Amino acid sequence: MFDNFNLTHSETDNLLTYPHENSFDASEEGALLRKKSESGNEAEIIAEVEGVIAGTAGIEAVGAKYKVRHRAEFGISVAKEYWGLGIGRALLNACIELEL
Repeated sequence: MFDNFNLTHSETDNLLTYPHENSFDASEEGALLRKKSESGNEAEIIAEVEGVIAGTAGIEAVGAKYKVRHRAEFGISVAKEYWGLGIGRALLNACIELEL
């Protein structure tokens, strides 16, 4: 996941950050992913092609307060090698189906 983040963020200007702006290491990312996996209102989905992470999509709660429980951030990235294959659409649809 950590390597995929750095790869995808180096392949386009259309993501939030560049790899050199990454403020976490692989261990910290692991902790964030564990937290998401235990959450009832957050998720991270991985698209895998022949054992390689081709893309990811994530939903992150904006806040825990009742008045903002309907708000979330959504992010998606697909490695350039896999662009145009429908992986981004599949990740988006999978996130919608979660109904968090």
